[in-house]
Order: sequence, then C-alpha cells, then structure tokens
Amino acid sequence: MGPGTATPTLASLPTGNGEIVLAGLPAAHELTAGDLLSFKYGTAPVRYALHRVAVGGVADATGTTPALVVTPQIRPGAAIGVPVTLGRPHCKAILVPGSVSPGRRDIIPWWMA
Repeated sequence: MGPGTATPTLASLPTGNGEIVLAGLPAAHELTAGDLLSFKYGTAPVRYALHRVAVGGVADATGTTPALVVTPQIRPGAAIGVPVTLGRPHCKAILVPGSVSPGRRDIIPWWMA
C-alpha cells in the first residue's frame, strides 16, 4: 500500500547494496515482505529500479524505516535523497518474444475432482 500524501525518499544504503533505509514516510507506516518500490537512478541514461522488500520494517516517529532488505540488490548509481514510489511502483521493461509463458487454464477446481 502507498504512503498516502507522504513523499518517501531513499535515506541511506547501509551495507552490501542489499539494504535500503527510507525517510519521509508517515509514522508507523509498515513495509512488509513482498511490497514493491521503485526509484530512478543513474544518469545518461536515467534508469528505473524496481525492488521487492524481502525483510520489512515499520517507520519510526520521524518517518524513517530501519534497514529494509530488498531484492534484487541495488545497482550502482542509486543516490541518496531520490524520491521512492510505493503502492504503484514502475519500471521500464522489454518483453522478449518467446520468453513469456501465459500459464495454464486446465486446472480442475477442487469440487470437480
């Protein structure tokens, strides 16, 4: 879920590019495993990072989270202070023809088995 009208930012990258700290959240805002977040990084070209929270946390009274473990690791070029998008994160991506499996629809419901 998004932070409402708050404007979260990347506050720090504690260790090993696998953790981030966010600031600017409402007090007690919780990020849980599975939540997605995105931010821009790098220059020429600007790139778009999309990350999933692996180990979450709750923002303190100042709106700062503890170190959140994210996957994949943060790529070089991430800058402290950039805005972070929660709730409806996004990234640029390309679908390579033949790389997507549409899934299956031949699953029999439990009541028909």
